[in-house]
Amino acid sequence: MSVNIENVISKLRSLNQSKFDLLTLEKLFQVSSYDDLLYLIAQLEQLKIISPIIASKQNGLNPPLYKKYRILPQKTDNSSVLQEIDSLHYRINTEQLRKNPDRYVQNREILYPLSEFLKNHSETLCSPMSENERAYEIWGNEKILDKKEHIALLKKCGIWEHLNTYPTPEPFFEYRRISAPANVLVIENKDSWFTMRKLMLEYGTYCFFDTPVDCLLYGEGNKITNKASSLEEYLNLDRVFDGTVFYWGDLDPEGIGFFLAVRELNTTLKIQPFLPAYREMLRLFEQRLVQVHDKNMYRIRKQQKYPAHSEEFYSCFPENTAARLQMLMENGYYIPQEILNYQILKSHSR
Repeated sequence: MSVNIENVISKLRSLNQSKFDLLTLEKLFQVSSYDDLLYLIAQLEQLKIISPIIASKQNGLNPPLYKKYRILPQKTDNSSVLQEIDSLHYRINTEQLRKNPDRYVQNREILYPLSEFLKNHSETLCSPMSENERAYEIWGNEKILDKKEHIALLKKCGIWEHLNTYPTPEPFFEYRRISAPANVLVIENKDSWFTMRKLMLEYGTYCFFDTPVDCLLYGEGNKITNKASSLEEYLNLDRVFDGTVFYWGDLDPEGIGFFLAVRELNTTLKIQPFLPAYREMLRLFEQRLVQVHDKNMYRIRKQQKYPAHSEEFYSCFPENTAARLQMLMENGYYIPQEILNYQILKSHSR
């Protein structure tokens, strides 16, 4: 009998049933003789694709066949998965992963990049970082650790404590170094606010990128753009504010829109982007694009409306910097504040 046994196996699997009788097999493969049927059954049994159902009894012919056969479950070859598990960094406890390779496959996007980071950059774990900052440093996604199941996985693998992160609970709206600030820095995101506040408290830092900062305001995303919580009213509450307001947020359409809205809403204030921080964000991000293989991982994950009058934002930068930044934005990339993590901000502070 001339038959492609791989095709036979494929057709049997496609039946989506656990057993079949001899008549089904004969019709499915148009078996013309009993000898051919004997040969086919023998091949499938030898390859452990099927096994006889003893209770179905034999057909009474010579040599006999059982009337029904069971299609055996397909065995999964986990050798390559186990090999990759064994190659993970030694700090990742792989005991449970070896027992359940499917769990590793389901969480490979978390564990494999973490292992590569530990192999190449584990020295940065000596410095603490907020959870979002560490997540961006390792995975290029500051939201990875927002999911409780991801943290639970890292704890089960015995690696969570080694990531040296600190939590960022909901903050007070502001932190003042002096009672009458001259330079106010509005920060869009919670993690970056906490990190700068942490540096100011721990080291007495008050200059970032050679710019004195007297007061940190947490903008809470679009809350700072709300007319009901006008920034100029807030800063002028106790005394006339005649200083400078710097704004620092994500480099994406939404973050640029927040800056423009804050400036439009508070016309009596001198508001400008915190240029040195934005320039450092751009420089570090361009380095990542040179090194990374999958550039799509850095593109905006949700559709954001590009703000009107965005040229007003770009005009604050030197021409060359503005052109590079605009090209990235037009190509759908975004740069979160968390790219400037604790370690980087510390190196730019005094």
